[in-house]
Amino acid sequence: MVGTIVSMVYGEDSRKAAGALIWHTAGLTIGGALLGVALHFATLPLTTWINAGQASVLVGSFALVYALHEFQLATIPYPQLRRQVPRGWSRIMRPWAFSFFYGVLLGLAFVTHVWVATLVPVVAFAALARSVGASVILLMLYGLGRAVPLWYLERRSRDAGWRSATDALDHVHSKKARVHPANGAALAFSAGLFLIAGLAPGPS
Repeated sequence: MVGTIVSMVYGEDSRKAAGALIWHTAGLTIGGALLGVALHFATLPLTTWINAGQASVLVGSFALVYALHEFQLATIPYPQLRRQVPRGWSRIMRPWAFSFFYGVLLGLAFVTHVWVATLVPVVAFAALARSVGASVILLMLYGLGRAVPLWYLERRSRDAGWRSATDALDHVHSKKARVHPANGAALAFSAGLFLIAGLAPGPS
């Protein structure tokens, strides 16, 4: 995602990214909100059938399974489309519009390439939430989180004096190996919390 948005939207001048990044972040949060609404109503029959403890165990199980995936201890498939936003969009849209609609598609989750598996347990959590507001807020926050690397990249480009997208991409690829283990650790920790909450005995 980082590589695509830098090279396709900002071309060879990543220093001009800040304005379009605001639109991209807005698109991520709006896309997340739309996904939250859709998930809530699509899974409404399921959430009325299982209790909160069972939902917590399901989410924890998803988090644990995909923690193994992030640690490269197992290969677990997850839904995604192996494509990015059409490159032609960058030729027919202004940079801010391209950034915004790219963000909306990423916020909708599995309609484009998914770089890390965190999205699966997050979507499961949102789908099993009993409130549409909780689903929307969770996925909006996740969308904001996905924007953080881009804001970091934009700030770093100014501090380091990068003059091209190639400089930014080189920096991204140098950090990529650290992302999956850190992501796996966060998923494993979250899995423990959800499983403990779901399996803890209720009040007698």
